[in-house]
Amino acid sequence: MVYYKKTIVGIPVFGNRVAPRFDCALKMLILEVENGKLLRQKEITLSWQNPLSIINQIRSMAVDVLICGAIPCFWMRVLTWHGIKIISWVSGEWQEVLNLFLKGKLVNGWPWHCQHRRRKRWGYKFN
Repeated sequence: MVYYKKTIVGIPVFGNRVAPRFDCALKMLILEVENGKLLRQKEITLSWQNPLSIINQIRSMAVDVLICGAIPCFWMRVLTWHGIKIISWVSGEWQEVLNLFLKGKLVNGWPWHCQHRRRKRWGYKFN
């Protein structure tokens, strides 16, 4: 999917790579893109005091799409409930990831990660 309108993308980073886990990232890049081009870029520090502070911080930046590595189901549900599209299980340098996103070729690395299966008392799976 190629985004032609102005879109704000959030990428949690560790150095120059996508952070391996969303909930352990200390910094996030906020990238403003339009018509397949990067318009603006800024880096923010995430404050992990409580979950609400992160949600408010991301919403205050008007992030439309979050590109991240591993993300716990709690965060995935809360952020999608707030209207943020999540592309998860992505790894690599953030510039390469952004280029794939701008070309419409970036996909989830493991799209079924939030489908929990319950187990019985002795560990057997049932649906």
